[in-house]
Amino acid sequence: MRRLMLASFLAVLVTAAVVAQQGTNMTDETPTVRANTRMVVVDAIITDNTGKPVTDLKPEDIVVEENGKSQKIANVELVTPSNEGLSSLPETIYSNRPEVNAPRTGYTILLIDALNTPVQNQAYARRALLEWASLQLQPGHPVAVYALGNSLYRLQGFTDDPELLKAAILQSAQFQLASKDNGPQPTTTRAPVPGSTSAGGPRSANPQFAPLISRLDAFQTEQTMYNADVVIATTTDALRALARMMLGVPGRKNLVWVTAGVPITLRLEDVSTTTVLPTRANNDPTAPPPLQQEESYAAYAQNIRQSNAGNVQEVASLLQQAQVSIYAVDARGLFGGNAQTSAQNSGLNSSGVLVMGNEFGQSVSNANAYITNSQSNMKTIASETGGKYFLNRNDVAEAVNAASRDGGTYYSIAYYPEKKKFDGGFRKIKVVAKRPGLSVRNREGYYAVDFSKKDKKARENELGSMLRYTSLAPSTELLFDAQVKPQPAAAQAKIPVAFLVRPGNFTAEDAKDGKHINLEFFVTAATPAGKVAANTGMLVNTTLPAEQYAQVSKQGIVTSVEVTLPPGTYNLLLAVRDNPTGMVGTLTIPVELAAPPK
Repeated sequence: MRRLMLASFLAVLVTAAVVAQQGTNMTDETPTVRANTRMVVVDAIITDNTGKPVTDLKPEDIVVEENGKSQKIANVELVTPSNEGLSSLPETIYSNRPEVNAPRTGYTILLIDALNTPVQNQAYARRALLEWASLQLQPGHPVAVYALGNSLYRLQGFTDDPELLKAAILQSAQFQLASKDNGPQPTTTRAPVPGSTSAGGPRSANPQFAPLISRLDAFQTEQTMYNADVVIATTTDALRALARMMLGVPGRKNLVWVTAGVPITLRLEDVSTTTVLPTRANNDPTAPPPLQQEESYAAYAQNIRQSNAGNVQEVASLLQQAQVSIYAVDARGLFGGNAQTSAQNSGLNSSGVLVMGNEFGQSVSNANAYITNSQSNMKTIASETGGKYFLNRNDVAEAVNAASRDGGTYYSIAYYPEKKKFDGGFRKIKVVAKRPGLSVRNREGYYAVDFSKKDKKARENELGSMLRYTSLAPSTELLFDAQVKPQPAAAQAKIPVAFLVRPGNFTAEDAKDGKHINLEFFVTAATPAGKVAANTGMLVNTTLPAEQYAQVSKQGIVTSVEVTLPPGTYNLLLAVRDNPTGMVGTLTIPVELAAPPK
């Protein structure tokens, strides 16, 4: 079996030579930047007392501490704005390489959040963003636009064309009803039950209704928690996809998140769901006590925190590795008063009954607590990632411009942690400039997660999640090119997909007879509606003699996977996984197959 695999692999090296002779650039050498789980890279915005970036610091002027201990710095680089555009590829070649899909520096992603934002706030945010695109967009600072609804949606790739950006911002309106409840609501109300008044007054203390009221409360709490769990899972999935998209992209990236509520923080000890969990009315002296077997509201909330802890840790680690900083912008703009007393509020509860008395007081209290807690999460996630927050201000444009400025000039600092074992714990980072009077802003820390220790089931689930998002945000953990040539009309077309894994993007382990490599290649063909039409792949798991390994380490690894399809329109979802590390790269290629003439 091993000889067969080796013979097959050597055959694909011959394919590489043929591809090169045909005039493509699939084997051109390209500098590769990989996320390294053992090297920590932290970017620092260093400014003087006027807020102007400082650009003349030397490596000896900077100190990095991890958990209070000074670390030995491996490299310090001052990153400044670049006007280099995107690289081009031949017609039949596709790639997930950053230089093909994103600008060289100053990466800004605009995320318009319809999931965590009520409809009226989304309208305000769109107006502000349209004004920014029309009047304040900085030439040479490309921005990509995404929307978050029931899933993540790409509205526009990186561009500094104001007309394209305005079209994308307008398109986000279609997602304003994407969330089942149009975003989190600040209050909870109980439906009328026997023994209660219809105007929010005190309920009857008749004991025969106590079990019914308690069960109703428990049901509503369970529904609230279920919705909160869905919101958190959808939000973390979106952040994970965006982080993976930027993992292979060098330098700092800034995510401008326009939202009315961030449902998580990135520190496990602070994992909170305050923006999607309304405060429960618990100060009604006439309310019946909970039944003995019921879980408390706090217990439900704690269960959600625990069940999402792993997701939060992974997302935090990926954002750190990808050097993504979050700029949280409150989509509600400048507050003019309490939401419950606003003219936009109908004054009715969920049962259509006028809110009065104790219920009104509780609603006002809950609304205030909701706003305070949601803004607290925005502040926290911004500081955790080295970004900024913009609250109670009508300047969405300034948030986008600030992110673009920060992405243009900063110090990229790399070090190998003194504590070598990556045990999953959180490690605090502090960057200090020795020169007096300077301000430093950087992410608060990182999770020391070893992703190579994931089991097979976890990796398969992860791959499925990546393929679901690959057409929107291709993963750049592992960089590769692919070639798909036009096919003649046929009842069944056999399409060879040629892969080239770029040099430096695969693991080679020492073996008795040379170097061992273990890569998997996947091709899934899906219709525009998302139905899977074909699914195939190949495993390259072999040991190469030293001479042959020297060749592939310079040229990359090339192999071909064939997929057979009937006439139609498809998206080929490609993935390559380096099995020893779990690193995955993904890519989408559109294919149109014509039917033969009758």
